[in-house]
Amino acid sequence: MPCPLGVGGPAHEADQVTLPYASVQRHLVGELVPCLRLTAGARDLLRVACTRFVRHVSSEANTACAHAQRKTISPEHVIQALERLGLAGSMGELRACHAEFRALALSRRRRATRRLEALGVPEPELLRQQQALIEQARRELLPPTPPPPRTLSPATRVQSHHRRLRSSI
Repeated sequence: MPCPLGVGGPAHEADQVTLPYASVQRHLVGELVPCLRLTAGARDLLRVACTRFVRHVSSEANTACAHAQRKTISPEHVIQALERLGLAGSMGELRACHAEFRALALSRRRRATRRLEALGVPEPELLRQQQALIEQARRELLPPTPPPPRTLSPATRVQSHHRRLRSSI
């Protein structure tokens, strides 16, 4: 009977996508069990279990997203999925963490806007300067384009052909 977590069983395409080993290791060592040592098998089992948990939550969030007739999974869909899975006990902490993340993202956007405004140069002028710099770099890095080939009139071609014939005799 194969292991329900997929450890040691045949590798299916869906089972090949897992959480990064280093990330799971960092959390296990640094946060969850700082005073314990885990065998490689225990670490692998925890990594596979975490991957399965993320897939399960993702599936539920996708269902919530489809039910809301949306195309993109939002944080609210993930929270609904966790509540449906019976993990409503930690919702307060999760919502606080999400609010903190949103505030941090907003402050980063504001900081970037302030930096742009602090330059004192209007955005169209900055765009023009950027295009000029790109063009300058292109001229410096790319080889010059060769001139187009000369086109000869039919009479000149005939004369040139006759000269070549005479010189070869």
